[in-house]
Amino acid sequence: MIAAAEPDPGYWPVPIPRGYRHCDLPWNEMVRSCLRESEHCRQRWQSGLKRETLRLRALARSGDPRYRKMTERDLDITALWYWRLSVAAKSLHHAEKRAQDQAKVYLDLTEYRRSLAGSDVSVGPDRSSRLGPVPGGRQSSGVMPRSVRPTAAAAGR
Repeated sequence: MIAAAEPDPGYWPVPIPRGYRHCDLPWNEMVRSCLRESEHCRQRWQSGLKRETLRLRALARSGDPRYRKMTERDLDITALWYWRLSVAAKSLHHAEKRAQDQAKVYLDLTEYRRSLAGSDVSVGPDRSSRLGPVPGGRQSSGVMPRSVRPTAAAAGR
């Protein structure tokens, strides 16, 4: 088991399988980074759709013959069509998917490496190790969560 200098009750102590030679914290940080990138792409996609909707509504209000007879719902649907077919929207969609796929690869690799260590900690703690209570009064489950938060010192690496 390893424990941080200032433990976070939700994540420490972290059980290490017997024979394990790798630290999963950098991999977990890479997963979190990929997921943040995916969320950022999704937010940019949504803001692009909002801009396109506002643009079409402004054209309809100004009397553009293509849009002036459309209802608000029709304008929303048309804006969605225009935005989905734009190069920017396609690029953001592909970037979001790529970041999600990369996060899955990092998670799968970590799980594979843990399985090679010969111990599956996902089935629960080894009762012979007599895990003690985690600071804060909770009993340790013996399972390392996928979204381990590193300490400030570990985040600086």
